[in-house]
Amino acid sequence: MRKRLPPLFSLQVFESAARHGKFTLAAEELNLTQGAISRQIKQLEDWCGLSLFARHGPRVALTNDGQALLDRLNAPLNALHAAFDDDNQTAPQKLHIATLVSVAQTLLLPNLPQFSAQHPEIQISLQTDYALTTFPPQLALVALRFMNTQAQAIAGVRQELLFGDRFVAVAAPAVAQELGNSPEKWPAHRLLRQTNMDWSHWHEGQTWSRDFYAEGMEFNDASVLLTAAGHGVGIALARLTVAWEKLHRGELVLAAPLCVNSFSSHFLMVREDTASLPAVAAFTKWIKLEAQLWQERLAFFDQHSSTEI
Repeated sequence: MRKRLPPLFSLQVFESAARHGKFTLAAEELNLTQGAISRQIKQLEDWCGLSLFARHGPRVALTNDGQALLDRLNAPLNALHAAFDDDNQTAPQKLHIATLVSVAQTLLLPNLPQFSAQHPEIQISLQTDYALTTFPPQLALVALRFMNTQAQAIAGVRQELLFGDRFVAVAAPAVAQELGNSPEKWPAHRLLRQTNMDWSHWHEGQTWSRDFYAEGMEFNDASVLLTAAGHGVGIALARLTVAWEKLHRGELVLAAPLCVNSFSSHFLMVREDTASLPAVAAFTKWIKLEAQLWQERLAFFDQHSSTEI
């Protein structure tokens, strides 16, 4: 005789709360009150005889038992979604793209209209943020991230390397002329920084006579950093892909000829169980072709002077 199952709705509430990490966000998604979410979770915990969440103020985190239950539920819940999904491939499809502002501006927006023209049936929702949240089941969502190649894998998420990048020091032409092209002579207070990006990687291995450090303004967004450099605030350490168009237009120039490989790379992230969705599969194919073009551009830069960008 089969064991009685818990209420399906409690399982849906549990999955939503686990994905969001907040009962309030699960309540918004399911059109319930926070109290109703708490009651459904309590009901499921009583049924299982387990503590599924650890409470930390407004945030909740899965316990080991909660994570184990979520892992077991992923496949059955996805199967239920698939059973009720409309299989009409001609129906409009919505594709969610999560990435950073700088990645959106460099990798996506210049050629994304071409993708839309090729796939008019796909409606795009582009979200720019820094949080890498758990992907909800059966949602056509992809993420583009610039991260360390040694980053820990996420269970059930496919991480595909697209291409590496370069670090370059750039400045407005007037600033570059004022400060010269010898990094040893650059004043520390004119060196602009991006949060979590260390100048030491750029000058590692150089035999300069003084310690090299940055004390200039700090920015958490690569695009804003380059805007500041363009306004003459100082010299910025930047990813070459982000600086490419401004270098091409002459708004920025290389402050020094040194160019090094970045310690992070561009990745495409897709849930394994949604990789075959038409919208996801079409975007995956397209972004890989875009990545090849960037690889060719960077290889060209490596072989030629900056004036030929």
